[in-house]
Amino acid sequence: MIPVETETEVFTKALEKARGEKRVKKVLMLGTSAVAAFEKHRIM
Repeated sequence: MIPVETETEVFTKALEKARGEKRVKKVLMLGTSAVAAFEKHRIM
């Protein structure tokens, strides 16, 4: 459960992380190494 007072912040951060993971997946599929993708996006 998420407290109501932090609901918007938690949802926003979760959405940002999901979008970042999608970007990382794209660059990995294009041949970027996992290390390079992590160094650029700081998400794995």
